Amino acid sequence: MINSSSGMELIQHSNVIKISFRAAPPFELHEIQCVMDTLNAMPDCLSYTLCEKKTHQYDWSICGVWNSDEARRHHYESEHLQTLLHLLMRYDLLCVFFSEIDTVCLAKTHSMDRKIFDEWHDPDPKNRAI
Repeated sequence: MINSSSGMELIQHSNVIKISFRAAPPFELHEIQCVMDTLNAMPDCLSYTLCEKKTHQYDWSICGVWNSDEARRHHYESEHLQTLLHLLMRYDLLCVFFSEIDTVCLAKTHSMDRKIFDEWHDPDPKNRAI
């Protein structure tokens, strides 16, 4: 579990990616649901869901479950995950610290603007964020 200063959390265990945040998304849920429907249709995806849980520090979460770690890593190359991340960034919800291996994987597979790419490769892991 890795926390950021803006109320986001990213959990990655083997075949699961989970993005959690304290505030409700300020956009229409159909916008995010369309992207998640596409992610759900990807081969080897078991589930991609947006849910609200009032019992935890982070009330909202998006969770993707894959049938293997390899499948989870492969989905980083998807333009749909890129769209999801940009959607969350647009509303200042996404400030997630990735582990080093996933940072490199994501940075290599997605064309991000230079500022974001530089933040990912900041030598100080505390500053490595999307």
